[in-house]
Amino acid sequence: MGFDNAGVVLNLTALVVGLLWLTFFKSVVPAASAFILRFVTVSAAVSVACVAISHVSPERLPGFLVVLMPTRVVNVDAMMFAAMILGVAAAYRMSIWGRVLVVAMIAGLLLNHQGLLSTRFEQTASIALEPRRLTLVVLLAGTAVLIGIAAWQRWAHGRVAGAPFAVRLAGDLAVIGITAAAVLPGLVHLPPRTETATFRDRTNDGLFATAARASGMLLTGGDLHLVQLRTRRPVILDGGGLDGLPYAVAGAPETERILRDVYGIDFFHPPLEAHGIGMIPSSFNRNIWEGYSIDRWRAIRRAYNVTQVLTYNNWTLRLPIVAQNGSFLLYEIPE
Repeated sequence: MGFDNAGVVLNLTALVVGLLWLTFFKSVVPAASAFILRFVTVSAAVSVACVAISHVSPERLPGFLVVLMPTRVVNVDAMMFAAMILGVAAAYRMSIWGRVLVVAMIAGLLLNHQGLLSTRFEQTASIALEPRRLTLVVLLAGTAVLIGIAAWQRWAHGRVAGAPFAVRLAGDLAVIGITAAAVLPGLVHLPPRTETATFRDRTNDGLFATAARASGMLLTGGDLHLVQLRTRRPVILDGGGLDGLPYAVAGAPETERILRDVYGIDFFHPPLEAHGIGMIPSSFNRNIWEGYSIDRWRAIRRAYNVTQVLTYNNWTLRLPIVAQNGSFLLYEIPE
């Protein structure tokens, strides 16, 4: 993970903000908020160290450290940053600039999204920035303004006029209005319940019901995921969840064997399509399985007690089909 990653940038910024408001500006931080700031600051420091460790070759690191995936610590402050910086800015809410800054940041974070809670989560036509990029720009710009004005106010020994009641009320009403404008469209205009929006499983889909009634192991093609949840039947390997292997490294030898024997994939020299995705590449898997003979499938059945194979519906295996729907095919492996 590079130091130009958005999450890392937010962690570095959180480290700066935490240190500043725990030292130079600590007089404006309520006692109840100091603990949160300390937590954010320590998390940021740890995450920066973990990012640095990620640049060390895994062969030179202890195995337990690689398994822990230390860069995941970056997620803590990346998720907390917006709430943290708004909370710090709100410490100056009695001043005009503090009230304006809070309203401006909330507007920048929320108003570029159509239907914040809807499935059609996208930027508006009025601002030609991708939502995540705009969010980063708003947070970093707001932080820069906050640090600049807070430093100037401290230099001026706090001689800053408080905001009149009318300004404070207008700011509060603006925040309520902005939040409503961002959230309500997604609540009012709920998308219609469609076939594709429905989670299909053994209770509402004939193919998954057929798979659920069969015995033996189920083999899934490519990056198919959550099939065990859909069928309540054991799968030989979850091809869409190989990124979970670091959490259970004891399963690595068996995973390597299954990938080699069943999927035709060399665990230590995977195909280019498999790099960086944490799943079995469907295109590669399809080409391998469509070339398997019936004898090869029977050998897989004997070795792994696999009785059926589930694939996407555009695959053509040399096996009899026992069920199909608009998305998948269920094949039977003869004895």
